Amino acid sequence: MARTKTQIATSMIATLRSVDPSIDVEVGPIRDFVITPTAKELAATEERAEHLALLYSLAFAQTASDAEVKALADNFGISRGRGSPSSGFLTFFSYTAPAAGSSYTVSRGTLVSTTDGTYMYRTMEVGSILGDAADAYYNGTKQYYEITIRAEAVAVGPDYDVPPYRVTKIVGSLTGISGAENRVAFTGGSVSETKAGHVSRIQTRFLGMERGTAGGILSNIRNYDTTNIKDVSIVYSTDHTLFRRKTTTPALDVYIIGEVGEQATVVFTAVGGEDTVTLLRQPILSIDSVTVNGLPASYEWVIDQLPETTKSTSARDFIRLTPPLTAADVVQVTYTYNKLLTNIQNDLFTYQGMFGTSILTRAAWEAPIALTVNISRLSVFSESRIQTQADGIITDYIEQELFIDALFPEVLRDRIQSRVAGVSTVTFSYFTRTDFGTLDVEVIELRKLERAVLDTANYNILVSS
Repeated sequence: MARTKTQIATSMIATLRSVDPSIDVEVGPIRDFVITPTAKELAATEERAEHLALLYSLAFAQTASDAEVKALADNFGISRGRGSPSSGFLTFFSYTAPAAGSSYTVSRGTLVSTTDGTYMYRTMEVGSILGDAADAYYNGTKQYYEITIRAEAVAVGPDYDVPPYRVTKIVGSLTGISGAENRVAFTGGSVSETKAGHVSRIQTRFLGMERGTAGGILSNIRNYDTTNIKDVSIVYSTDHTLFRRKTTTPALDVYIIGEVGEQATVVFTAVGGEDTVTLLRQPILSIDSVTVNGLPASYEWVIDQLPETTKSTSARDFIRLTPPLTAADVVQVTYTYNKLLTNIQNDLFTYQGMFGTSILTRAAWEAPIALTVNISRLSVFSESRIQTQADGIITDYIEQELFIDALFPEVLRDRIQSRVAGVSTVTFSYFTRTDFGTLDVEVIELRKLERAVLDTANYNILVSS
């Protein structure tokens, strides 16, 4: 505990009196020029020393100033969370169409608030209702011309996550625009990170950094190849629903989204009677060529379907030849495998010190999504262009390079309607998993080891006028 200047002065007086009791320490130059200023400086020094000591203790979060926390965080590139503004879409409408050759324009930064003015939002892009193509902006149901623009709150925090039709008051005036409204809720607002929360996150950054811990494994993988590794998920042997390997020791499977293809070749001379070729480097991405005596051969690529090993570095994909080989036949198989997974397995997990844990690196399992979307377009817009743009939005949403929990039909519908010009209505005939789906249209849930992919045999975009 740092002493006060009074406590230090008392201590100095006691020390001087013990040396020479005749010295006057109550008044005079000794008191004025030695004891008083020295006690003040020493008190400040002790306070700084105590502060420094606390910075190296578990009391850092309570002791450190904002500047000290920032200095520590900057050393490790862990910036303080600033919070995020709510985001959504605002629809601006007009009861009359612009004249030919003119337009009604909503500028970037246009402000719109809730009715009482409590929560304010700004547009993030420019939008125009063009007089030369006014019919393209006409909403027959509401009987006005409209355009939808991306917007976000002017401040951070979840209070700005308001329900639909609450943001309706345009601040100022817009030529030709009659009103505005948010037809979908604003979402995504979060508060700025507190100092204590920031410190906790800095501390957590270094927890689990030991290679033998799960946190260390995740950190090592993510930093191993930041370009090609898109996402990582771990399934533990204690997860009896998802973990499929039989093991008597601690174990976990590491699932990776990402790949680096490398070509490999197998060449051997047959003894006679063989009909299979083992492919040693796994998992396989493609079979590039199979020849017997230099000529293309008939073959079947047999993919390892065992839940214990499929799509892993321990997979057992092989080639089956028809007919079987005869003596002295020279076989050559060229294939491409996922070198990224092999490197991770060999470089990160093939060493001692994992506390006996069995670790297997695997590619994400694919969850096939059946999807049929029906799009009604305005007559002046191109069917092929709408189809192409919708396909891009659908692919981006379904085939994310991430492990996600669920896919929502209403989210995809809103994205198509708001981002593809000329779309009147969007409905789904199918939005389900091909393998485990129970309804034609449903929220699609994904397991932590799965990545959603479009089932191309059951994927259709139907555009009608």
